[in-house]
Amino acid sequence: MSSPNPSEAEVVKVRGAVKRYDGVPVLDGLDVTVHDGETFGILGVNGAGKTTLMESIVGGAAARFG
Repeated sequence: MSSPNPSEAEVVKVRGAVKRYDGVPVLDGLDVTVHDGETFGILGVNGAGKTTLMESIVGGAAARFG
C-alpha cells in the first residue's frame, strides 16, 4: 500500500479489535486504518478472521473491544 497523504480523511479506523469464538481469538488487538482514495485488500488462510474483520467493520459481528 502507498503511504497516505496526511490531509486525506480516514474512512475506516479500527483500533485494538478483539473477537473470540468459544474462547479462541480470531482478532486480537487488530489495528486498521484506510484513508480516502486508498485501495486495500485482506489476505489470509482459511479461518484467519478475514470475514470476521469485515463483518465487524460493517456492523455484522460486533468486536468485543476496539
